[in-house]
Order: sequence, then structure tokens, then C-alpha cells
Amino acid sequence: MTMRTLRAMCGVALMLMLTLTVTPMRASAQEDAHDREDGQLQKESRNRSSGNGKLVGVWDVRVTNRDCQTGDPTATPPLRVMNMFNRGGTLLETGSGLPTRRGPGLGTWQYLGGRSYSSVFRFFRFNADGTFAGSRRVARTIELSKDGNEFTATASFEIFDANDNVIQIGCATETATRLE
Repeated sequence: MTMRTLRAMCGVALMLMLTLTVTPMRASAQEDAHDREDGQLQKESRNRSSGNGKLVGVWDVRVTNRDCQTGDPTATPPLRVMNMFNRGGTLLETGSGLPTRRGPGLGTWQYLGGRSYSSVFRFFRFNADGTFAGSRRVARTIELSKDGNEFTATASFEIFDANDNVIQIGCATETATRLE
């Protein structure tokens, strides 16, 4: 091997070592900046969705269906459901009806300011024989009590058939107490 070839190989090896050393340092710096940016975005998102964490927790909710025009209660008996508001803005809802006739409600919530929040969730509905009947979407505005242990809400809902066609709309009010 000539001296010239040996120098060229050493030069290539040195360049390769420098490249392998500098590239991870640059990538690491970019990841650190990206992580800081993500952390800031996550913090901002938490602040928007948590409202200082006051809604986060499990709630025992009583739902009264109402005539959307008059506000009068409908003939449907009041319902009882449980809501779990999670940090980060997700929501899990489950009803007290026959568990074989509906699935759990999954959705999101956000802090609007003051003691006000909004949420939207959806659950699947099933026929008596267990076949898929459609879904229900519920949107509501929530007002938290001053002590943070109760809330009231106004809700609107849409019932969809198995092909996602709206077959009924309605309104409701809710009262809830925090579970300790």
C-alpha cells in the first residue's frame, strides 16, 4: 500500500469519525429544542383543558331530557351516568342503562374560562338482539360550582342510525356531584 493511499484512507476515516460525532450532537440539540417546544405546547394544552384541574375527577351525573322548545322535562325518566374527566382533556362516560344496549361514551372536554367548560362525547347503541343500532353524540356546556364539588350542564344530543344518519335530536339538563 502506498503512502498516498494510506493518507487518503486516514483522511476518509477521520471525516467519517467527525461526521458520526457531529451528527448526533446536532440531532440531540434539535431533539432538545423539539422536546422543549412540545413540552411548552403540552403545558399550554393542559392549561386550556384542565382549568387548573378543577373539573378533573369522577362525577355522579343525573340527566333530565327536555323539550328543546319549551325546556319542559320529557316523559322519559331521568338517567344516571358517571363521567370521568381526565387531565389533558379526555372524557369517559358510562350510563346506568342496560350495558348490552350501549357502550361507554368517549370524548373530549375543554376549559372555557372562569368556571365554564364544554365537552363532547359519543357512544355506540345496540338493538335488543345485540346488533349495532347506531350512536349518540352529546355536546354540553358545564358550569362548575364555586366550591368545585358540583356542576350543572345544558346538553344537546343527536341520535344516529347504523348508517350515521341523524334520526333524532334532543336537549337535556344535568346536575352532578363529585365522587370523593
